[in-house]
Amino acid sequence: MESCVGFVVGNGAYRTRRADRVICSGRLETFAAASIGVCLIGFSQAWAAPEQVISQGEDIFKAQCAACHLGGGNIIPYARGKTLKQKALAKNKMDSTENIVKLMRNGKGAMPNYAGKLGDEELEAVAKFVLEQAEAGWP
Repeated sequence: MESCVGFVVGNGAYRTRRADRVICSGRLETFAAASIGVCLIGFSQAWAAPEQVISQGEDIFKAQCAACHLGGGNIIPYARGKTLKQKALAKNKMDSTENIVKLMRNGKGAMPNYAGKLGDEELEAVAKFVLEQAEAGWP
């Protein structure tokens, strides 16, 4: 999904941004990152509300992870201690978004890697969902 951001510049002109360029009156100008008066028009992960990120993570988890990790468990016999429960995540140093994303990206043992299947934003959304569920006890 392409992100679009609108903002008002000093003279009151309205501009929109796609990627790193500003489109204004039919010509492209380089977009400076430090713009004032940002107002979101489109939607991208960077601008998504936390509940939208968690919801996206939940959807991806259900499609990609729940077969082995339903309810925060782990069906792989030799990896039963490596669940997604809060205590196990802490014990295995998987209690941060960064570490969970790294594990999902690279895979380990019977767990497949998701590099090339899921983007960074999707991996982060799943990690945030997992951490939220672990904190809540996987209700």
